[in-house]
Amino acid sequence: MENASQGFLQANRNFAQATRDIEAVQAGRQAATRGRSEDVIPAYQALRPEAPGAFRSGYVDPLIAQTQDAAFGVNKARPFSGDAFADEAAAMAPGNDLMQRRLGRKMRMFETRNTALGGSKTADNLADAEALGIGP
Repeated sequence: MENASQGFLQANRNFAQATRDIEAVQAGRQAATRGRSEDVIPAYQALRPEAPGAFRSGYVDPLIAQTQDAAFGVNKARPFSGDAFADEAAAMAPGNDLMQRRLGRKMRMFETRNTALGGSKTADNLADAEALGIGP
């Protein structure tokens, strides 16, 4: 068919390329969960111009799930405070400066809260009891 029709040949090539772009979602997911920044950054930079958005979507999805599943009172910004994440975000994230400032502010708020409570879990326990609607 490809030899008989130039249009069919081009359609096959377009489909093959679009499939590779879609596979970038899974590559991003694997990069977020099992990747080393020394491997992730060059793999991201080697993508075609159409694939980085798909890679970023796959990359951020498990990180968002991890944050949403974290218990109340846990420092949700902590997983994003390491050097590896900072390096990857600098290479991949549009608006990285804003994101880094917000993460820093979240870290500071958690530390301030922890200091104010003196490490006590009483406030957390009271919030849990109120959320469950039970009296102590």
